[in-house]
Amino acid sequence: MKRGTCRLCGLERDLIKAHIIPESFYRSLYREDDRYLVQYCGQGEEFHCTSKIGGFDDSILCQKCDGILNDKFDKYAFDNLINEKMVPVQLKNIGPWTLCHVFGVDGIRLKKFALSVIWRASISDQPWTSKVKLNKYEDSIMGQMLSQGDVALDDFPTCFERWINNYDLIVPPFRCKFANRNAISMVLPGWRISVIVDGRGIDLKFKDWFISGKDPFVVLALEVKKSYPKNIWDWAENVDKDHDRMVLIKKKRIINQYLQMNAPNFRK
Repeated sequence: MKRGTCRLCGLERDLIKAHIIPESFYRSLYREDDRYLVQYCGQGEEFHCTSKIGGFDDSILCQKCDGILNDKFDKYAFDNLINEKMVPVQLKNIGPWTLCHVFGVDGIRLKKFALSVIWRASISDQPWTSKVKLNKYEDSIMGQMLSQGDVALDDFPTCFERWINNYDLIVPPFRCKFANRNAISMVLPGWRISVIVDGRGIDLKFKDWFISGKDPFVVLALEVKKSYPKNIWDWAENVDKDHDRMVLIKKKRIINQYLQMNAPNFRK
């Protein structure tokens, strides 16, 4: 445990190994016979495997502040996104997606969870977070995620896509284009979450895609192509599972190919 300044409270404290994506989200991918998981590391076309606990940084948060994020956001997001307690109401089809509303789920709290993950990635110095810096938006996003009230639609608009039949993949935050704007997206088991980080605000023709209040929770549901393998391990044939550190997957473009086949309009 090292001593340093916690990036959330600003105090000099003992810092812990704080996860960028909560460890609980990796648990659904654990296999008894596999020691590593596949994840995109954010460096060109390189893909790495990482230990089952996922990526962490021991220089950003103290134990108290890490616990605050876990209690306020991480547990709630895991219970609702991974434990599948939601009962969606289908509204209309939008191309390959189905626009749904979920009642009784706090959409603002889930939006703040997404903001907290990209904020953690931004303040981290890990190599795989190097392209996810929020720069001038970093303090604003921290303020939004810690605010007591609602977060307005135009304050970092956030979209949750439900990837049906695709539960075996995690991709840490990465920059991309989404809904005609600059965004940061991440892939969690069964979900892609995209946050618009762009001074131009939201493109109004995509307004219905984004969380606009506490209830209902807005979801875009997408059924991935069943003709392709659900399990990312079916694609990663050349992973060196005996290496103790993150190792390069020799088979380049694995995850890009997988996502492009299973999800329309996916772009790095």
